[in-house]
Amino acid sequence: MIEEITTPVPINPLRPDLKNRKRRSLMIALGLPVITLLVIWMTTEKSSAPLKTVNTQKVENEQPFDPDILPQEIQAYFNGALDIAEAHCLNSFYKDPFSKEAKDSVDVAKNIHEIKVTTERFLDLFSKHEVRNGANQFKTLRALDASLRKQFNVPFIGGWAEQIIRWESQIEMFAERAYLEGYALVRTSPKEALEKYRLAIFLSNEKSRIKKKAQDAIRNLGLGVD
Repeated sequence: MIEEITTPVPINPLRPDLKNRKRRSLMIALGLPVITLLVIWMTTEKSSAPLKTVNTQKVENEQPFDPDILPQEIQAYFNGALDIAEAHCLNSFYKDPFSKEAKDSVDVAKNIHEIKVTTERFLDLFSKHEVRNGANQFKTLRALDASLRKQFNVPFIGGWAEQIIRWESQIEMFAERAYLEGYALVRTSPKEALEKYRLAIFLSNEKSRIKKKAQDAIRNLGLGVD
């Protein structure tokens, strides 16, 4: 009689069965290429991006604008004291009338004086409600101011620049009023509305929303755009 073996056969945990071993081998075989491709993609993606470099030389060379380094007459102009600026120029001329500096001072004095006269003229025209002519003088003022600033490499900041910006905002209000007047006349008098819209376009600056609205309104009238 053969005795049955009832004692369970011990399983070695360090040696998994063949079926599990094949399954793991298959998973590793499939997983390694995927992981390898992912690593390659990540490294090439990062390396392809250009490195951002900081131009330290440019940062070091850029200095904040200092009006105190300007000549006295330009400092005064920068701060909006045009009479004082003109007086400084004339004083420089009287010190040595035949020098090159004296000639340059006279030229600057003439430019500042022209800006003063143009300013007075444009303010006078607006006070008389001659808006279009006043706006023309204001545009001349802006051109003269830009020319003088370019000559001395002065940015559009300072007390005088702030005053010009305030005037520009007030003229923009005239443009908006002209647009609203044109809008009110569209049905009763299209031709008068057209003139108001054209005035609004003339008074407003290039990036103004009023200019765009007035141009759109003229298109809607079917009479063309200035």
